Amino acid sequence: MRAISPSSTPRARSWLAIFAGSFGLILLILAGLIFALRDQLPPPKFSGNIAFNEKIRWARAKLQAQECDTLVLGSSIALNNVDAQSLESASGHKVMNLGTWGLEIAGSAKLFDALVNVCTPKRVILPVYYGDFAFSPEAAIPDAPILTNYLQSKSSSAILHYLHHGDLFGLWKNYRALKRYRSVGPTNYQHLVFDPLGSALLACEGFKIDAQRWNGFEKRTVHIEPEALKAFDAFLERAQSLGINVTVAETPMRAQANDALQVSLHKWHEALAKMAAKRGALFLPPPSDFDDALFADYTHLNSCGAQAWTRLIAQQAKLIP
Repeated sequence: MRAISPSSTPRARSWLAIFAGSFGLILLILAGLIFALRDQLPPPKFSGNIAFNEKIRWARAKLQAQECDTLVLGSSIALNNVDAQSLESASGHKVMNLGTWGLEIAGSAKLFDALVNVCTPKRVILPVYYGDFAFSPEAAIPDAPILTNYLQSKSSSAILHYLHHGDLFGLWKNYRALKRYRSVGPTNYQHLVFDPLGSALLACEGFKIDAQRWNGFEKRTVHIEPEALKAFDAFLERAQSLGINVTVAETPMRAQANDALQVSLHKWHEALAKMAAKRGALFLPPPSDFDDALFADYTHLNSCGAQAWTRLIAQQAKLIP
């Protein structure tokens, strides 16, 4: 066996020290860049849903300021169809819209579990449509403790979430995607600029309607997953145990979609109403008199429709006269 010369060990230690020092310096520089550019960078990658990640980052400062008197939870039906600013102005209650693209009901339940660890809401408004009651593994978001930890963290410690949850090599890709979503404006479905209370309303005029989405009900059949109904009931039960008032509001749909889906949605309507009544929540069926001028597609409202529906929800929930 070859003997190790006396000089080889100190040399190896020197190279190891140089390597460790260089690696540490790179991490330090990276952390500094993340901190300096945190407002331009994509959010930490908590899930594969960049809109959800962006909404969680947006919400952190709001929640730490305890601005959660009234929470709006849900998918893009909450994000696009509820005008949080109009609701706050009319009701006098502080409102925060935490809706985000593609958030299934199980995800909303997890988010709610995280939120009640950070603040104390008096009421929750949950706008829904049948597509929210899917149960897709690829749509999963982290469990409540992970979200709670981030929502409670300060700006400086939030860097650790980039290192722990973030895909550092995917930052550039997500940066480009988010830059596009922030720049397209409210005449585009992919508009992702939140107003001061978290809504992202779609324009009444000049909106670029996609024909496939306009008639999307023809391909989006009604399929309600039992696991989604269980998550919905668990959310209502948790809210009831905390004394939080819940309003579940089914979104309006275009008349043509209502006619096509009415029969297949009947059992789902009955299940929602029964669960809500059991847990002391208010279930609001959808209005049937919204004409096509108020829609961006068969189930998403434009800002004119969002303002009309928001006022209707507020009236029926007795938040305004």
